[in-house]
Amino acid sequence: MIPSEDEMLSQQLIARLLDEERSFAAAEAFQLHQALRDSAPKGKGRPGQHLDGPLQDQDSHMAIRMMANEAWAAADSAIAQHVQHRESAQASSDRQYAMRLAAAEQRGQLDMEFATALQRLEDEGDGDRLADATMQDVEDVLGSDTVQRIMVSDSPMRCGGYH
Repeated sequence: MIPSEDEMLSQQLIARLLDEERSFAAAEAFQLHQALRDSAPKGKGRPGQHLDGPLQDQDSHMAIRMMANEAWAAADSAIAQHVQHRESAQASSDRQYAMRLAAAEQRGQLDMEFATALQRLEDEGDGDRLADATMQDVEDVLGSDTVQRIMVSDSPMRCGGYH
C-alpha cells in the first residue's frame, strides 16, 4: 500500500522534528559543556568533561558534573565563611586586647602622676597632709581636670584607630 500524500508529509514533518530535537539536544549539551568548562576554576584538580557516547550518557554525565560543581561551590562558600568568621573573631580579640592595654597604660600613668604629686607634697613639707583621708583620692590630689586629661589622652576607644 502506498502512503497518501498527507501521510508522507506527516512522516517527513515528524522526521524533521526528531532531527531538529537531536540537533537541539546536541547543541544544548555542547553549550552546557562549554559553560561548565569556562566557569570551572583552573588548577582545582577536578576531572574534565567528556562528551563521548550516547546523549543519555552525556546528559547523566553533565547532571553529575553540575551537581559536583554545585557541591564544590558550596564547599568553597563554607570555607570562605569559616575564614571570614575566624578573621572577624581575631579582629575582635585584637581590639579587646588593645583596649585592655590602653586601659592598663592609663592606670599606670594615673598612678605615676598620683605618686609624683604625693612626693611633691612630701618634698614641700606638707607631709602632715598625707595622713588626711582626702589625700588617698586621686581626683582630690591631682584635680579632676588632670585625671580627665589622662583618661582622654590615651582613651582605649581611640587606640588603634577604633572610634
